[in-house]
Amino acid sequence: MAWEPDILEAPSTTVRPITEVAPGQWTVQRSLVEYYAAHPLEFETVATYVITHKDGAGTPDGFKVGLRRCGVLWETGFRSGDVVHAVNARTISTIMQAIGAYFALRSEDEFVVNVTRKGGAELELHYTLIDDTREDRHLMRDFLRAARAVHREEKDAAREKKRDERREDR
Repeated sequence: MAWEPDILEAPSTTVRPITEVAPGQWTVQRSLVEYYAAHPLEFETVATYVITHKDGAGTPDGFKVGLRRCGVLWETGFRSGDVVHAVNARTISTIMQAIGAYFALRSEDEFVVNVTRKGGAELELHYTLIDDTREDRHLMRDFLRAARAVHREEKDAAREKKRDERREDR
Protein backbone atom coordinates (compact mmCIF):
# COMPACT_ATOMS: atom_id res chain seq x y z
CA MET A 1 0.00 0.00 0.00
CA ALA A 2 1.38 3.41 -0.98
CA TRP A 3 2.07 5.94 1.72
CA GLU A 4 -0.20 8.99 1.68
CA PRO A 5 0.38 12.16 3.67
CA ASP A 6 -2.33 13.39 6.01
CA ILE A 7 -2.49 16.71 4.14
CA LEU A 8 -2.40 16.54 0.36
CA GLU A 9 -2.49 20.17 -0.72
CA ALA A 10 -2.17 23.69 0.54
CA PRO A 11 -3.47 26.81 -1.19
CA SER A 12 -0.97 27.81 -3.89
CA THR A 13 -0.43 31.22 -2.28
CA THR A 14 1.10 29.48 0.76
CA VAL A 15 2.89 26.58 -0.92
CA ARG A 16 6.57 26.41 -0.09
CA PRO A 17 9.04 24.23 -1.93
CA ILE A 18 9.15 21.97 1.14
CA THR A 19 6.29 21.49 3.58
CA GLU A 20 6.26 19.21 6.60
CA VAL A 21 2.77 17.74 6.61
CA ALA A 22 3.20 15.43 9.62
CA PRO A 23 6.09 14.17 11.73
CA GLY A 24 8.49 12.42 9.34
CA GLN A 25 6.41 13.35 6.26
CA TRP A 26 7.02 16.14 3.75
CA THR A 27 5.79 17.36 0.40
CA VAL A 28 8.48 18.63 -1.95
CA GLN A 29 7.87 20.53 -5.14
CA ARG A 30 9.09 18.52 -8.09
CA SER A 31 10.89 21.56 -9.50
CA LEU A 32 13.24 21.52 -6.49
CA VAL A 33 14.30 17.96 -7.29
CA GLU A 34 14.59 18.88 -10.97
CA TYR A 35 16.69 21.94 -10.14
CA TYR A 36 19.31 19.98 -8.19
CA ALA A 37 19.32 17.22 -10.82
CA ALA A 38 20.10 19.84 -13.47
CA HIS A 39 22.62 21.70 -11.27
CA PRO A 40 24.57 19.03 -9.34
CA LEU A 41 27.30 21.48 -8.32
CA GLU A 42 24.68 23.35 -6.30
CA PHE A 43 24.73 20.47 -3.79
CA GLU A 44 27.58 22.27 -2.07
CA THR A 45 25.02 24.88 -1.03
CA VAL A 46 23.06 22.26 0.93
CA ALA A 47 25.72 19.93 2.38
CA THR A 48 29.01 20.73 4.08
CA TYR A 49 30.24 17.17 3.52
CA VAL A 50 29.11 13.78 2.24
CA ILE A 51 31.28 10.80 3.16
CA THR A 52 30.96 7.03 2.92
CA HIS A 53 29.88 5.47 6.23
CA LYS A 54 31.14 2.04 7.26
CA ASP A 55 29.57 -0.44 9.67
CA GLY A 56 31.49 -2.06 12.55
CA ALA A 57 33.11 -4.57 10.16
CA GLY A 58 34.39 -1.80 7.89
CA THR A 59 31.87 -2.46 5.10
CA PRO A 60 30.26 0.60 3.48
CA ASP A 61 26.62 0.75 4.59
CA GLY A 62 25.55 4.27 3.66
CA PHE A 63 26.78 7.79 3.51
CA LYS A 64 26.99 10.42 6.21
CA VAL A 65 25.97 14.02 5.56
CA GLY A 66 26.94 17.29 7.15
CA LEU A 67 24.37 20.03 6.76
CA ARG A 68 23.84 23.72 7.20
CA ARG A 69 20.92 24.53 9.51
CA CYS A 70 19.25 26.69 6.89
CA GLY A 71 19.61 24.36 3.93
CA VAL A 72 17.18 22.46 1.78
CA LEU A 73 18.08 19.07 3.26
CA TRP A 74 17.61 20.44 6.79
CA GLU A 75 14.09 21.55 5.86
CA THR A 76 13.33 18.04 4.58
CA GLY A 77 14.09 16.48 7.96
CA PHE A 78 17.75 15.53 7.55
CA ARG A 79 20.19 16.46 10.31
CA SER A 80 23.94 16.84 10.26
CA GLY A 81 25.52 13.46 10.94
CA ASP A 82 22.61 11.42 9.54
CA VAL A 83 23.64 8.25 7.72
CA VAL A 84 21.52 7.50 4.65
CA HIS A 85 21.18 3.74 4.06
CA ALA A 86 18.43 3.36 1.45
CA VAL A 87 16.02 5.23 -0.82
CA ASN A 88 12.83 3.34 -1.72
CA ALA A 89 14.47 0.15 -0.43
CA ARG A 90 17.39 0.72 -2.85
CA THR A 91 20.57 0.28 -0.80
CA ILE A 92 22.91 3.24 -0.80
CA SER A 93 26.50 2.53 0.21
CA THR A 94 28.45 4.76 -2.17
CA ILE A 95 28.14 8.32 -3.38
CA MET A 96 27.55 7.05 -6.93
CA GLN A 97 24.61 4.92 -5.71
CA ALA A 98 23.26 7.99 -3.93
CA ILE A 99 23.47 10.05 -7.11
CA GLY A 100 21.77 7.25 -9.06
CA ALA A 101 18.97 7.07 -6.48
CA TYR A 102 18.53 10.84 -6.61
CA PHE A 103 18.13 10.79 -10.38
CA ALA A 104 15.66 7.90 -10.10
CA LEU A 105 13.51 10.05 -7.78
CA ARG A 106 12.73 12.41 -10.61
CA SER A 107 10.20 9.91 -11.98
CA GLU A 108 8.70 8.97 -8.61
CA ASP A 109 5.72 10.55 -6.89
CA GLU A 110 6.58 9.20 -3.44
CA PHE A 111 9.74 7.95 -1.81
CA VAL A 112 11.11 6.84 1.54
CA VAL A 113 14.62 7.45 2.83
CA ASN A 114 16.04 5.21 5.59
CA VAL A 115 18.50 7.00 7.87
CA THR A 116 20.28 6.44 11.14
CA ARG A 117 20.55 9.51 13.31
CA LYS A 118 23.39 10.27 15.71
CA GLY A 119 22.79 8.11 18.76
CA GLY A 120 21.53 5.19 16.66
CA ALA A 121 17.85 6.05 16.10
CA GLU A 122 16.65 4.50 12.82
CA LEU A 123 14.14 6.63 10.93
CA GLU A 124 12.07 6.54 7.76
CA LEU A 125 11.61 9.93 6.12
CA HIS A 126 8.59 10.00 3.77
CA TYR A 127 8.24 12.39 0.83
CA THR A 128 5.61 13.15 -1.78
CA LEU A 129 6.64 15.13 -4.85
CA ILE A 130 4.05 17.65 -5.94
CA ASP A 131 3.77 19.31 -9.32
CA ASP A 132 4.21 23.05 -9.47
CA THR A 133 1.88 25.80 -10.53
CA ARG A 134 3.28 28.87 -12.25
CA GLU A 135 3.08 30.77 -8.96
CA ASP A 136 4.93 27.94 -7.22
CA ARG A 137 7.78 28.21 -9.71
CA HIS A 138 8.17 31.89 -8.78
CA LEU A 139 8.24 30.97 -5.09
CA MET A 140 10.83 28.29 -5.88
CA ARG A 141 13.02 30.80 -7.68
CA ASP A 142 12.92 33.10 -4.64
CA PHE A 143 13.61 30.20 -2.29
CA LEU A 144 16.67 29.10 -4.29
CA ARG A 145 17.98 32.67 -4.52
CA ALA A 146 17.76 33.00 -0.74
CA ALA A 147 19.55 29.67 -0.21
CA ARG A 148 22.36 30.71 -2.56
CA ALA A 149 22.67 34.09 -0.82
CA VAL A 150 23.09 32.42 2.57
CA HIS A 151 25.70 30.08 1.10
CA ARG A 152 27.61 33.03 -0.42
CA GLU A 153 27.53 34.87 2.93
CA GLU A 154 28.94 31.80 4.71
CA LYS A 155 31.73 31.46 2.14
CA ASP A 156 32.53 35.19 2.32
CA ALA A 157 32.65 35.08 6.14
CA ALA A 158 34.98 32.07 6.04
CA ARG A 159 37.27 33.82 3.51
CA GLU A 160 37.34 36.98 5.63
CA LYS A 161 38.18 34.95 8.74
CA LYS A 162 41.09 33.26 6.95
CA ARG A 163 42.31 36.62 5.64
CA ASP A 164 42.22 38.06 9.18
CA GLU A 165 44.09 35.04 10.55
CA ARG A 166 46.81 35.44 7.91
CA ARG A 167 47.16 39.14 8.77
CA GLU A 168 47.53 38.28 12.45
CA ASP A 169 50.23 35.71 11.65
CA ARG A 170 52.38 38.35 9.88
